[in-house]
Parts: sequence; C-alpha cells; structure tokens
Amino acid sequence: MLAVATLASCAKEETLSFDKGEAIQFGSFVENSTRAADPSLGTSTNPFTSFNVWGTVDGTGNAVAIYAGDLVSGTIGQNSIWTCATTQYWIKDAVYNFAGVKNGTVKTLENDLPKTITFAYTDGSVDLVYARSKQYTGQASNNPKVAFDFKHLLSKVKFTLVNTTSNADKVGTYTYTLTDVKITNAIIDGTYTVADTVADTINGNNTYNVVGTWANNQAKGAEVGFESITGVTNGTSKDSANEKLIIPMTNATVTYKVNIYYGGEIITTIPGSTTVAEFKPGYAYNLKLSTGLTNEIQFTVEQTPTWTPNGDTTLTL
Repeated sequence: MLAVATLASCAKEETLSFDKGEAIQFGSFVENSTRAADPSLGTSTNPFTSFNVWGTVDGTGNAVAIYAGDLVSGTIGQNSIWTCATTQYWIKDAVYNFAGVKNGTVKTLENDLPKTITFAYTDGSVDLVYARSKQYTGQASNNPKVAFDFKHLLSKVKFTLVNTTSNADKVGTYTYTLTDVKITNAIIDGTYTVADTVADTINGNNTYNVVGTWANNQAKGAEVGFESITGVTNGTSKDSANEKLIIPMTNATVTYKVNIYYGGEIITTIPGSTTVAEFKPGYAYNLKLSTGLTNEIQFTVEQTPTWTPNGDTTLTL
C-alpha cells in the first residue's frame, strides 16, 4: 500500500531579492506495506504525519537556503493541506532543490541539503526515512507540487516458527515454542551518507539522489530482543508479535531456543545460533525457522508368543 500525502507550502521565512510568486507546495509518499504490529511509518498504527524539509533556490548561480529542517505536518489524504509557520514562493526561471528527513539527525550539509544523517537505535520501533526530490525550475504559474518519494533507510526484521510435524489425525500433538530470540550484536549508533545526485534520463536536466550508504565498522553492541512465539502445533506456523527496525549491518549474530512440548509438558530445549550475512537498508527480512519431527516411532512383533513345555503332571483321583 502506498500512503499518499499532498502537502501545502512550508518553510522558514527568509528575505530574497526577488518578487513573490506562486507559493511552493509539496506532495509525498512513503513506500510501505501495511500489516499488524509493523512499526514502519505509513501504517495505520504509525501514520506518517510530519517530516523536516531542506530546500534551496538558485537564480543567479548562488544557491540560497530557504528551508533548513523546517517541520511540515499534516494528515495523509488526497489533496490534504499540510501546515508550517511560513511560506516560500516559486520564482520564474530559478532552480530549486529539496530534501526531506523523518526521525534522523542531520549532522552535515552539502549545498545546504542533508549529506550525513545519524540515527541511534532504541527499541526497534522507530523508523527512519529520507527523500530527495527531482530538481525544479520555477514557472510564472501552474507550478507542480514538490514530489517526495520517501525511502526506508533501516532494515525490518521479524521471525516465523514453522512446525513441520505431520498434522494427520493419528499423530500426537507436538507443540513448539521459540524463545530467547535475539540479535546480539546490532549497531547502536549509525551514520548514513547521502549519495551524489545522478542525471534523470526521463526528465532531462532534473536530478535525483541515488541510494546512499551506511558507514562500515560502526559500533556494535545493541541487543535486539523479540517476543517468544508460542503454541505452534503440528502443520502450523506463527510470526513474532512485532517486527523490529534496525540499523543495516553485516554479519548479524542471531541466537534462540526451540522448545518441544507434548501434552503441555516440555520434552527438551534446543539452543541455536546463526549468522545473517547482511541486513540491507529498505529491505524487510523474515527469518523463518522450520522444524519438526520426521522419525516415527515404529513397533514390530516378529514371532507368535510360544509356550515352554514343562512335562506331564499326573493327577491322582
């Protein structure tokens, strides 16, 4: 589902040596699939209602910052009007560039637009998104809304436990649980560097930002815990109650315990550990553990029961 928002003009007020023209307006969406217990921005439980905007205007070869982290807020909806304290305007033939960030800290700027964004992991419930618009040239009238296509910069992770034991009527019910599920070496603080702009072949001289990169060798040490998955009976599966958002990384260590029950009584606990090679930005991961019983207990009777002779016994009348 694409959560689509039309945003009205928003910026801090700044004096420019140009006449005011048509007000700048924005349009944006966050690309996101909606599901229960999903902490991503743009879901019904975590609606996308605000972001911070940066923007510049260049009419003489000298770019002027007209937006510097100004808060844009509103409610998603077709032709909805989003609000801010001030308004900026289109100037005919001037060149405009815009960028938006939600939940990150912009540490450095390049040409008055975000270049590096830092993010600190908390509990896996905070999303981080970024967007860079195409380049616009101001018109005397009928200027379009500034379009933002926000991208998730984090990785989303959930677990699924699958009980592959046969569900035939004759099979006893073995129940599985997945407990103590953790990513033990997640990144605590990360720095994302926005990539350089590249030519947009569709719109000619317009430019977009390509996907940036997270810094290598960032400090690890955060522990990301997931709720236990319980009551997974024969031939069924269950997902973890909540998905978690983490800073993208390589060589993530995942630990867990699989518990097998029969008739409500625990039989055994099996610890497990694995390494996930890479969590990429903007990707949703389902770490699925499939397990079950396949070695049936079988019985055999190889001969008819026999009697051992004990000789004749004489009875006297």
